[in-house]
Amino acid sequence: MAQSPAVFVSHTVRDHRDHDLAHRLAEGLTERGIRAWIAPDDVPSGADWQERLVTAVLDECTHFLVILSAASANAEWVRAEIDLARRRRESDPAFTILPLVVGDQRHEFLDRFQRIPFQPHFPEQLALVLDALDHPAEPPARVAELTEHFVGRESVFTAFDMFRTRHDRGLFTVVGDPGEGKSAICAEFSRRTGCAAHFNLRAEGDHHALGCAVNVRAQLAKRLGVTLPGPPGSPAELGAFWTRLLEAAASAGEPVVIAVDALDEVDLSDHPDGTNVLFLPQSLPRNVYFLLTRRRSAVPLHSRAPQQTYDLGAHRDESRTDVMEYLRRAVTRLDLAPWIAEQPGLDEDGFVETLADKSQCNFMYLHYVLPQIAGGTYSAVDVTELPEGLQGYYQDHWRRMGMQKHPLPRRKIHIVYVMSELSRPVSRTFLADLLREDPTEVQAVIDEWEQFLHVGRAHGGRVYSIYHASFLDFLHDKEIVRAAGESITRINEEIADRLYADLFGADDA
Repeated sequence: MAQSPAVFVSHTVRDHRDHDLAHRLAEGLTERGIRAWIAPDDVPSGADWQERLVTAVLDECTHFLVILSAASANAEWVRAEIDLARRRRESDPAFTILPLVVGDQRHEFLDRFQRIPFQPHFPEQLALVLDALDHPAEPPARVAELTEHFVGRESVFTAFDMFRTRHDRGLFTVVGDPGEGKSAICAEFSRRTGCAAHFNLRAEGDHHALGCAVNVRAQLAKRLGVTLPGPPGSPAELGAFWTRLLEAAASAGEPVVIAVDALDEVDLSDHPDGTNVLFLPQSLPRNVYFLLTRRRSAVPLHSRAPQQTYDLGAHRDESRTDVMEYLRRAVTRLDLAPWIAEQPGLDEDGFVETLADKSQCNFMYLHYVLPQIAGGTYSAVDVTELPEGLQGYYQDHWRRMGMQKHPLPRRKIHIVYVMSELSRPVSRTFLADLLREDPTEVQAVIDEWEQFLHVGRAHGGRVYSIYHASFLDFLHDKEIVRAAGESITRINEEIADRLYADLFGADDA
């Protein structure tokens, strides 16, 4: 059995950008079960740092990942760490050196090894590092989270199975409105079949073509016993890369299925006109299939392979049946019977029927509303007064949080909008520093909106990002933006000014 990677991350503290990248990479590796050793965080209190460093690099690690930048190239300790890695390599050729090179930096020793190209978007950077470690980039936690309470959808899976029976290759696309369960369908299919899966997440900044390609390649490499082409270093190489990758994967002799969620969230800014979304090829080898999901908005996707669209909106009866089963299970799971009993003339069957209508068969609506019922938010509300549909729920929560009061709570509104524009998980401290606000006030706003946030761990604490793209859409609705007295352009300019000037400027220490 191959040895589990243990990675030493070398970086300088002279530049906040290097420090931030190193720690985010270490945390990303740790989340995926890879041991990451980063100094000085992992130095025991009272230990001699150099002695501990020698032990870590020479005895404990399988990989040496060094961020080589203009600042680190002249940093004494980074040079010392590289020298230690050189000595380890001389005694153990299996010890792997991974230079992550920012800009055009050169180094006599490091130039012998394959570079990991620097990427401005962190998800793509992490994916390239994971690929160099032969480790899939897609965390199992994402699939587990989306499928925890999965119900039904058998008609979708049956339709895809029939599509594959009729065609020797092709693209099968599930189309639906926000919250109808497209991501859960993608995740459940991956869970059942073990196929490669990638989830585009605009709210977390993980929605770029390069990250998808590298992630899929890593997963296929783990599943198939064939040699796959190395990952591309830039989007310009992606078209040719997909062709080589799919041909190599198909050569294994078994069907290759790749599930990709939320094509409508993909950043197309680096796509030339006439290019397919994610730079997917127009031709597919035999036995290669894609299960894709998107909203009803069009995305550029032209293919000579067979295509089929499964519109969830055209299967309302099946969707309603699944929603009602989800509600029946939720009554027990969330102990909703006491609330139902307090509603005049309402029994469990009536509750299920009413919430199916109120939700408009939208699972995201139920994901938000049912815990609110269980938690007492609607303790004094008649079931008929619950909000209608997902957008209705967002509007109701916006009102209940006092965002329409006069005078407007501008600081609270501003914090929510800044979070929506950052497109990356951030901590309370990060937000407070960025906005020059009291951390306690920032935390109070986070607590009010936590149901709309994805909560992760980083730097030993909690980090937050917007959970679902539909909430971002709500915040960007012209009427909501106007009523809130905000300017999306001005917010992004403010973020850019403060982020680079205050957080990522050079440190002279």
